[in-house]
Amino acid sequence: MSYFTDKKVFITGGSAGIGRALALALARQGAHVGIAARGQDRLDSTLAELVELGGSSQRFSSVSVDVTD
Repeated sequence: MSYFTDKKVFITGGSAGIGRALALALARQGAHVGIAARGQDRLDSTLAELVELGGSSQRFSSVSVDVTD
């Protein structure tokens, strides 16, 4: 059992680079993961990977948003 099991995390920039790697790593450790980024296509792809990687009790979500303002 990991420290992150059943913890809720929200990651901006979660569809690429370090944010994506972090989202996948936390999902592997049992966290419920929400990701945000600008590009819907990349978000959809990462979300699908999170769902495939995660367990049946884990929850995943994504939102397309620009956080520059």
